[in-house]
Amino acid sequence: MLQIIWPDGHVDTGPTWEAVFDQIRRAQWYVECERVFRETLSDRALVWSKGRMEIDPDLPLPDLFRALEKAGMLTIVSEA
Repeated sequence: MLQIIWPDGHVDTGPTWEAVFDQIRRAQWYVECERVFRETLSDRALVWSKGRMEIDPDLPLPDLFRALEKAGMLTIVSEA
């Protein structure tokens, strides 16, 4: 089970990266298509990291989540 935690303490879990991604995407105020949401996460990471972390929104989901973690947006608690 995959598990990530956000800075506010919220935890998202799922059996696959796709499930976690969809859970996060659907929990937003405005549900965007996958492509737009990937771009939104990439933009947020750039702001969150104060311009130090540009993330390719087309990365495979495991790599995208690891890049978001590196930008400080979340912590991957479990990949098991």
